[in-house]
Amino acid sequence: MFGIEKYVGHYRAEPSIFGRLSVNSNVKREGRGIAGYFLTWRTSIEAVPVTALNQPFVFGEITKDNQELTLQGGFVYKVEDPCKLLGTYDFSINPKTKEYEGDGITKLPDHVLQLVRAETRSLVQVSELEKLLSEGESLSREVSG
Repeated sequence: MFGIEKYVGHYRAEPSIFGRLSVNSNVKREGRGIAGYFLTWRTSIEAVPVTALNQPFVFGEITKDNQELTLQGGFVYKVEDPCKLLGTYDFSINPKTKEYEGDGITKLPDHVLQLVRAETRSLVQVSELEKLLSEGESLSREVSG
C-alpha cells in the first residue's frame, strides 16, 4: 500500500506490559496495554513487564568457620513503579519484533540478585555451617523479610 509502512507503525502492548511511546525524548503516551500509531523515524518505544517475574540463582559463600556453602534458590519480583524504572534502565524495544534493544531487561534481575546476595552474605559470614544447615528456612525468611 504505497510504502507507508516504512514511515508509520502501530504498537500494541500486552496488558501485562507498561509501554511508553516517546517522540524526541518527550513522552506522548504511556500505560499498561497501550496501543497507537507512531512515526517510525522519530518515535522510541519502551516496554516494562509489570507481572511477577521469577529469577533462579546459584552462588557460593564462605561461612564463619571457613566452610564453603553453595546456595541455590530463586526470588520473585514485581515492578511497582515502571516510570521510575524507565528513568534508570533502558527498556527500549524494536516496535516490529517487540524484542528488547536495551539492556534493562537483563540488568534489572542482575541488580536484584546482587541485593539478595549481599543480604545473604551478611548472614552466612557470621554463622557456622552446622547452624545454617539446620536453620535453612529461617535464613530464607531473614533474606526475604
